[in-house]
Amino acid sequence: MSFQTLFQNTFYNELFAKINSYVYNSRESLNISSYSIDDINFAKLDDFSIKSIHASNKSGDFIVSDLLVIGFLNIGGHGRFGYENDSAEIWLSVKVKYLLADGLHQFSVLKIKPYVPSSEKGPVPYFSKEFVPYVSAKNMDSIAEDILEQYYPEMLQAPMALPIYDFAGNIGVEVEEGTLSSDSSIFGEMVFKDSLVTFFDGNQEKERTVKAGTVLVDPKVKGLRNQGGFNNTIIHECVHWLLHRTHNEYKSLLGSKDTKISSRLNRSAIKEDKWSAYDWMEWQANGIAARILMPRKTTKMMVQELFLKYSFLFDEDERITMFEQVIDDLAQFFQVSRWAVKIRMMQLGYTEFEGIYKYVGHEYIKSYTCEADAIQNNQTFTISFNNACFLNFKNERFRELMDSGKYVYVDSHFCLNSEKYVRMVEYGVYQMTDYAYSHMDECCLVFDIHYAGRKSISFKDFNDYILYRGNLPELKIEIDFSEHIIEVNSIPEYSGHIFPEIQRIMESLPNHFCGTLRFHRDRKNCTQEQLEEYSGVSVSTIERMETKHGENGKLKNIIAVCIGLKLYPDFSFDLIRKSTHSFNDLLPHHCAYKMILRSCYHLSLEEVNEKLKSMNVKTI
Repeated sequence: MSFQTLFQNTFYNELFAKINSYVYNSRESLNISSYSIDDINFAKLDDFSIKSIHASNKSGDFIVSDLLVIGFLNIGGHGRFGYENDSAEIWLSVKVKYLLADGLHQFSVLKIKPYVPSSEKGPVPYFSKEFVPYVSAKNMDSIAEDILEQYYPEMLQAPMALPIYDFAGNIGVEVEEGTLSSDSSIFGEMVFKDSLVTFFDGNQEKERTVKAGTVLVDPKVKGLRNQGGFNNTIIHECVHWLLHRTHNEYKSLLGSKDTKISSRLNRSAIKEDKWSAYDWMEWQANGIAARILMPRKTTKMMVQELFLKYSFLFDEDERITMFEQVIDDLAQFFQVSRWAVKIRMMQLGYTEFEGIYKYVGHEYIKSYTCEADAIQNNQTFTISFNNACFLNFKNERFRELMDSGKYVYVDSHFCLNSEKYVRMVEYGVYQMTDYAYSHMDECCLVFDIHYAGRKSISFKDFNDYILYRGNLPELKIEIDFSEHIIEVNSIPEYSGHIFPEIQRIMESLPNHFCGTLRFHRDRKNCTQEQLEEYSGVSVSTIERMETKHGENGKLKNIIAVCIGLKLYPDFSFDLIRKSTHSFNDLLPHHCAYKMILRSCYHLSLEEVNEKLKSMNVKTI
């Protein structure tokens, strides 16, 4: 049964009486048409149907909804053959008020008027059709401030850490600790109605009744994350209590047995624009909880104070250390995690913190920074290798830069191949210099992140993308090459010790494929049998490739040989140019192979094929 059917059945008599009275009192002005009656002088409601619930808003504890109602009328009047009876329909807009708490109560009709269709969109209502509040990222700060103004106004006056348990008590909830899952995948739960909850004690499960208005939080969150994560979980559940009880009541009316909402370690699968009510509520709770713990005004006050303090203690070339210290101090002061502070800083417009304390996979990677206005909120210097391969196929300008060899892939960034910014610590493995990490906008490419088909992205999904280096398949996210392109013509070539050697070898190479392959194999002191082991290409094929001009074999075999010999990219592309094959940039797998030869030549064939499998690209 739909909600509107349930609503109609519950309040049928009240609605019928009000609509019937309206029809009677407005009978002379109603726009009623009939084929058989010219002069309608009688109209009475026979029945009605709620076609839809257009919009629902809050009015204190009450809900005010606009109903689209079709009234079925019995009408009478004079026609061509005397007095006649007929039936007719009338469309009405009915504004009603009611309580949705342990059922539907205290119903009243506020206004009835003729329904006038309009192509113009009206104001966004408070509730969705499933009674989840409509919340946008841009008004989350205001919502958080309204909550604090009502329940803990001191947080808006001066910087302070939110007393978690006092705040919970002020909104009318209690906090209890307990293990909620066997694998610690559930951090917290908000209990909306008295519920039988399963707790875990080692391998044993125990059930007990938990009363409505209880926040359950797993104490292991402190160990899995930290005290900041524990605090955030409690406030996250408090937001559910404040914003999402009505949705739970709505589900209960429709027969759902869910009386609580769980916050899980693994996010639910989100398919582009088709978010479930749960997805929206989790997104709202995540965003608003962070803003309650770190309000906009007082957080900026604290940041400015720390900037002033540390600007005298750190030199310009120590910006990364200074920014890390600012985040550490804010995390300790507000009793939240470093990651929460970093995200909040980005939300407040401090884009220079984008590279500080980047938590990727399961660990923090080396921090970096840039000028304050170097990147926008949906931009990053970080790109996964898989996305880079796809971008190499999709974006011609990016492909040109990759083919130029002026950039190398280092720690999920594409950095200028200059000794000022990178150094080769071992063959094929680069490391960025401290200067590069402090001046990312000077040496690294910038990438735009957005939802597929749209040029926007939420803060949460942007940070999830960065957190998992793009390896989050349920997020339908695209990454594109930014219009912000570093001018590379004036950048000096890398002059490390290996590059003169590369130049010397290039000048010594034969001008044909067979001789070049033999030259590289001899130079590497690699027998044909060993190369077979490293590349998976048979000895007979290798022998034919080295001796028979014009019979180079398949392109995949040549790539495999390049990987097996661990050839520097210049040598691999030179060898392929001398073969009877060439790369086709219109083929995605060819673009992936080029990226492999350019950035993964130090890996084994097995490791390379694992990367290709992760991209659903044909293995070598």
